Amino acid sequence: MGTHETEEAARLIQRHSERADFRGGASDHEIARAEDRLGVKFPPSYRRFLEDLGAGQFGDQTFFGVIGPEVDSMLDVVSRTLDQRTHGNLPTTHVVVAPYGSEAFFGFDCADRRYNEECPVAEFPRDYGDTQEPNYFELDFGSFLLARIRDELGERGQFLHP
Repeated sequence: MGTHETEEAARLIQRHSERADFRGGASDHEIARAEDRLGVKFPPSYRRFLEDLGAGQFGDQTFFGVIGPEVDSMLDVVSRTLDQRTHGNLPTTHVVVAPYGSEAFFGFDCADRRYNEECPVAEFPRDYGDTQEPNYFELDFGSFLLARIRDELGERGQFLHP
């Protein structure tokens, strides 16, 4: 669970590379620096995504991540998360991983660890505060990534609610 789905998503992305625009994998040092800046420890499936793909797009699906020394703030998880913490009241344990329309985003709470240290992915409104309940979509980032890739390929997957 989690990292297995991340690996399966990476294989699908590679198989359909004409639809993909990812900015390469991030080093352990770059990932640790992002975690330090955000004050969190990323869950294993998201960490694997960062190592393998970094950040990018697949069709219409965008995934924030760690890109390396040449930061593209449109895809940078640190910039996006810090901006939402400052302007959107996002709690300090939360991380923004993908946009969801203009009024919400997908992310996870790094303090909400479950099976294998994974964090469920939820939808958060842009004005999310710590008194609101998240709307859960997937059990972990790997499942979220795989579902979004399959959805983009027309292989409609079901979201799994934790």
